[in-house]
Amino acid sequence: MTSLKGISPLVATVLLIAATMSIAMILSFWASSFVQQGLPQQNQTEQQRNCQFADFDIYQCSYNVTNSSMYLILRNLRSSPIQDVRLVLFLPNNSVSLPYSLSQSLPGGAFQSYSLYDIPAFNKIVVSSLPCTGIIPDKEKTCNNV
Repeated sequence: MTSLKGISPLVATVLLIAATMSIAMILSFWASSFVQQGLPQQNQTEQQRNCQFADFDIYQCSYNVTNSSMYLILRNLRSSPIQDVRLVLFLPNNSVSLPYSLSQSLPGGAFQSYSLYDIPAFNKIVVSSLPCTGIIPDKEKTCNNV
């Protein structure tokens, strides 16, 4: 009968060290790319840094055809306040309105209502934050007519 022999302790130690180093290299590569993407850039303003941790949604939108007014409720989904919120209308003649500035900021983690008057007929709206352009995606919605 032949006896089975295992690998020598020296070879086992070398294989364990090689496996450990490979895993460490993979984790360090992942961690460095994660940190570089997650950290704010040096030339960003304080508002742009806050935008990285901000997001909002159009909770409700209704348009009164009779008196050309719009009632809009936005919901801030995060804790950072969002400043300089803008509304753009897509008009039936395939043109775009000038941006309407919503005067109040959108507080962190809260709902905020806006009432707008003298609004022309439109097909849909797009709401964005000027300082957060390209950081927070624009939100698009079709309003209910009342």
